[in-house]
Amino acid sequence: MSINSESYWQVPMSSIAVNGTSVSISTTNFVFDSGSSLTYVPSADYRRLTAAMNSSPLMPSCILDSASGITFCDCTSINDARYPELMFNMGYQYSFYLKGSEYLIYESSRKKCIFTFIEDSSGLKFWLGGDPFFRAYVIVHDMDA
Repeated sequence: MSINSESYWQVPMSSIAVNGTSVSISTTNFVFDSGSSLTYVPSADYRRLTAAMNSSPLMPSCILDSASGITFCDCTSINDARYPELMFNMGYQYSFYLKGSEYLIYESSRKKCIFTFIEDSSGLKFWLGGDPFFRAYVIVHDMDA
């Protein structure tokens, strides 16, 4: 997949879906960042993503911790089947799928799961994808490609 920025490992992102249902997005670039534990999402897209996830009657309750900006969700484990599959279409031809076990982290002290997508209100012009993608896929950065 070709990058579309000389500054970042940035690729075009044409669409996302929650359990196969398309979600409208306004930010169409995605940066793979091996230094990020979370995936930072521009505010408007984050609200659309979480609204689509919450529209499922099976989706567990989630609460934003305003002090940390982290969303904690009810779960039995990261393998909790109530969490939807997320799909990201990138590079105009590649689809990347994430299961709940790849975008959740179990916080044993709270007996909750951390939703590893976080709203970014700083004005990012791209999604900044961290560990959730690196847990699911091997990503090779090739400067000569």
